[in-house]
Amino acid sequence: MTRIEDPDSDSLSEPIRQILDALPDLGLFRQLSHAPEILPQWLAMGGALLSKLSLPPAIRELIILQVSASTRCQYEEIQHVAIARQIGIEENKIDAVVSQRLDDPSIRGEGPALAAIDRLIKNHHLSDAEFASLRVAFSDRQIIEVLVLVGWYQAIALLAGAIDLTPDLSVDLAVVDAATSFREDNL
Repeated sequence: MTRIEDPDSDSLSEPIRQILDALPDLGLFRQLSHAPEILPQWLAMGGALLSKLSLPPAIRELIILQVSASTRCQYEEIQHVAIARQIGIEENKIDAVVSQRLDDPSIRGEGPALAAIDRLIKNHHLSDAEFASLRVAFSDRQIIEVLVLVGWYQAIALLAGAIDLTPDLSVDLAVVDAATSFREDNL
């Protein structure tokens, strides 16, 4: 059970209620509404990460699944396994990442980069060899996108773990669709 109760809808400002009404009903969003100055910017950044990166969506989702596996964040895993399935990532790839089998043949191409991400999460540092595995897979721009994506989803995992956020049923791509509407220009 989540350690912090969702805010009472009547206690929220009208702009925050409108934002929540436009989003899938997820505990993460309800909890973030406790911090009304943060919620809109959080959504703008999350929207950018889900819709504006140069990374292909399948790679983005495998990275998010790696973060959820490395941090043992069930909340993220439930949401992003469903998104990964919906965008067509093969079940054996999803299972390999979620199960931390990073040497699995099904993710041969992504495995070294995902293993480097796992080590980054655990050590907060990459060796030259680990960084080289990112350089082989990604451009400079994409490396920065990967690192920001990892940090962002680690933050979600920390928040979810600290407040024992009860996992929601997956909303599939609805969260991605909603996130794309929250960009800085409409805040």
